[in-house]
Amino acid sequence: MKKLLALLLVLAALFCVFAGCAKTDTTTPSGETQSSDSSADTAAADAAETTDETAQTETSGKKFKIGFSQCTMKHGWRVCMADGNIDWAKENWPDAEIVFTNADDSEVQQVQDMEDLIAAGCDLILISPLTSEALTDVCQRALDQGIYVVTIDRMVNCDVTAHIGGDNLEIAAMDAEKLIELTGGKGTVVECAGTSGTSVTNDRHDGFANALEGTDIQIIDSQDCDFARANAMEYIEDVLSKYDPSEITAIYCHNDEMAMGAYLALQATGEAGKIMIFSCDGQNDVIDEIVNGNITQTAVYSTCAPDAMILAKKIVEGESYDKLVVPESVVINADNAAEMVGTGY
Repeated sequence: MKKLLALLLVLAALFCVFAGCAKTDTTTPSGETQSSDSSADTAAADAAETTDETAQTETSGKKFKIGFSQCTMKHGWRVCMADGNIDWAKENWPDAEIVFTNADDSEVQQVQDMEDLIAAGCDLILISPLTSEALTDVCQRALDQGIYVVTIDRMVNCDVTAHIGGDNLEIAAMDAEKLIELTGGKGTVVECAGTSGTSVTNDRHDGFANALEGTDIQIIDSQDCDFARANAMEYIEDVLSKYDPSEITAIYCHNDEMAMGAYLALQATGEAGKIMIFSCDGQNDVIDEIVNGNITQTAVYSTCAPDAMILAKKIVEGESYDKLVVPESVVINADNAAEMVGTGY
């Protein structure tokens, strides 16, 4: 009788072990929890937000290493992006180790920076890529090694964990719509474009050009100025020697640094305030020149600070997060510029 009872107890214990192993969970780099239970798969597919409750339990109290790959620090907007996110982490996430790199406008350097961050064992990498194509492969390698990847401002051509950035198509369309309103849909535009191969440049051109379709407004000249003030100033100086100023209705710039370059070129030739300038970002000196009547409009583009670091914290700690975060954009023109002075960067 005692032997029979012992045998039954052993069988019961084995049954519990096998029952407990019937369901397993794995965590993917995108932050989603995959389960062998079909009902769990269905619930995950229906969820509007990404969540990882298992990771939240396992990472409680863990010190995380967060990489931050910035493509350049030559523009005030990017300095604000980096400083805003890193300063927030220092104050609100002291247990996180932040490893920052600056590629200084070099695709080769940024790829190497990413490789270094991967080798350093980062749990998550924030990256604002110089160009989409050049940084796609290394971002995919990070994901393949189980590292979360969050793109800021510019995208890459692979499915990253999350992306945060403004809607550049919408922002560009806002500038085009104001131009149409002020001209009645007639005129000519010179375009100071950003950097070829970036998602921002593509979208800020396409959004503007698409909004002009069906009007009599034509883009008569365009050149990449790499988002730089000096490049835009030089380009507009060349344009003013190529065209009579009366032939140009407006200058459309892909960022505020180039808008300031365009304004300085017009100022040097006595044309400031005579040719409209449209731009994107929300830089304080551009807002000032809108008040002064020298620049027509800018559309605010968030620096994603500290929003990107807040998103990173949610991801690694297993909280719910949105895979796509689009900060709100507003336009600044003569109607509201006076009240917006000093609110930019």
